Amino acid sequence: MAKNKFLENHSKEECCGCEVCTLVCPKNIIEMYSDDEGFLYPRVTDNSLCINCGLCNKVCPVSNPIKVEDSIIAFASGYVNSEIEVKQCASGGMATAISREFIQRMRGVVYGVKYSDNYENILFSRSENVEHLYAYKGSKYAQAQKDRIMVSVKQDLINGLNVLFIGLPCEVAALKNFTKNKFSNLYTIELVCHGPTSRKVHREYVKELCNKYGGQLTNFTVRYKYRGWKPYYVLAEFDNLKKHIEIFHQSEYGIAFRYMKRPSCSTCHFKLGDKQAGLQADITLGDFHYCHESMEAYNKWGVSVAYIHTHKGEELLDLGIIECKSFPTDARPALKSSFALKNAVQKKANRKEFSKTFSSKGLSKACKLYSVRCIDTSMKAKSFVLRFAVRMRNLLYNCIGKRR
Repeated sequence: MAKNKFLENHSKEECCGCEVCTLVCPKNIIEMYSDDEGFLYPRVTDNSLCINCGLCNKVCPVSNPIKVEDSIIAFASGYVNSEIEVKQCASGGMATAISREFIQRMRGVVYGVKYSDNYENILFSRSENVEHLYAYKGSKYAQAQKDRIMVSVKQDLINGLNVLFIGLPCEVAALKNFTKNKFSNLYTIELVCHGPTSRKVHREYVKELCNKYGGQLTNFTVRYKYRGWKPYYVLAEFDNLKKHIEIFHQSEYGIAFRYMKRPSCSTCHFKLGDKQAGLQADITLGDFHYCHESMEAYNKWGVSVAYIHTHKGEELLDLGIIECKSFPTDARPALKSSFALKNAVQKKANRKEFSKTFSSKGLSKACKLYSVRCIDTSMKAKSFVLRFAVRMRNLLYNCIGKRR
């Protein structure tokens, strides 16, 4: 019996869950299955049919990434003109502004990530209507379901449509591999990535809330701006008019996001300047964390930072500027805002224990582990020192500014 040599020897640390290997198999014998953590991985359904053509290996963005020149040719920061819309977005709303103008001015289609109607799933979606872009707003911290969305992207490209694809760096890299990076009408935006948790975590958290409040969700976000941009809050609203609000990083969802990311995230090569892969998109977008009150770009409800890699990225930025207040941005504060732009987020020392407890006893039990409390206490102490240092820095900048 023949065996698929590539998938047989492919470890979980080497799989980003992009699903493109399932799309290129000439025998249609590769499927995605969910492990106990809720992450998807490929497997061969019938080894006797495998012809070891190697296409799954060739299309894999982890094994065979397209190495690109991922240098940053420009930096920018800003936020959409509407304060109401800034509050709805994860940071400054630059991705929303670009997407809207892309549809209106380039007659294009936009692919992004949204929640399902009942908020229990996270999935990629296609939009050619600006009204549908609302669903893409806000960060989703669990890995999105793709199904055959990249087939849809490729077909749109073949049909000559301008396509904007917004995803995580590994997802953009997978799309580039799948389309062989040959379409001039493909535009891409990747988000600064700290590594996603699983949709199983998301589902358990959402179901626990529904059981607690005795209703069905009518709205859900993990980046609700309660009193300002930070800290991030979870907001859940129900059909019985009840409401749940809590600080995201103190929630069970936030704990799982810290302690159980996809295994491949700790060895991710889709980072700025990485010799094996690097960043593949035209623009990378993130939160301008280093922006403070003395800076012109500051907005208490959020600021986006953009790292432009290509001339297409400059085109996209020009579209965004139509709806945004945009500011020239120095490299130093822009790069300091995004540790994950260059660095993979290392797994926690207790990840195996957290995973085992989550898989056997559920999300709540895993989040109450003694090891979680110990590590969190240490992290809070380090965070306090860092915030104090940042506060002192901002006071110093304000004093210097007033003297001038």
